[in-house]
Amino acid sequence: MANLFAIKSSVKGEYGCSSQLINLFVEKWESKYPESKTTILDLAANVPPHLTLDTVSVMPVSPVDRTAQQSNDIALSDRLTQEFIAQDVIVMAAPMYNLTIPSNLKTYIDHIVRAGLTFNYSENGPVGLIDNKKIYLICTRGGVYEEETLTVYMRSILGLMGITDITIIVAEGLDISPELQENSMADARAEVKKVVSNR
Repeated sequence: MANLFAIKSSVKGEYGCSSQLINLFVEKWESKYPESKTTILDLAANVPPHLTLDTVSVMPVSPVDRTAQQSNDIALSDRLTQEFIAQDVIVMAAPMYNLTIPSNLKTYIDHIVRAGLTFNYSENGPVGLIDNKKIYLICTRGGVYEEETLTVYMRSILGLMGITDITIIVAEGLDISPELQENSMADARAEVKKVVSNR
């Protein structure tokens, strides 16, 4: 059975609604697939550093051609990228902060979206290098939006890497009222149980 990689990004930690839904997903997954290994990456507890000139300038350089300092500069980015590539099934939290994703998740994405590793440029545009990977995207937001950019961006950036098998679970209106939060979270929890059960 495929292993599970769970990515959390809520700055509220375990109190965050997206973290609660991630935890439920992991619980149901491990119950259904007890032989599966789960790895959890908490981007709020372990915030990746923003890219620097040193990091970006080394990205196109082949590992065999890097100096010791260059290898050190790019080590974290390489590790995060290879860890992501190696996963089979990923459940990722993408709560909405100020109409976009948390900065820790954006920084993580900046590290793993790598020309030559997760996508390539071609005469016809970018070509993703990652396939056969399943993403469950858990999106939480305080308001209710008919159209919003968060899921559009996440589909686009994952698609850039070649990942198109994406299931999105949404809980919204979480800051409007306790009643709406309770109902929306109940619906999201039911959807989490459904998608794991139907896998």
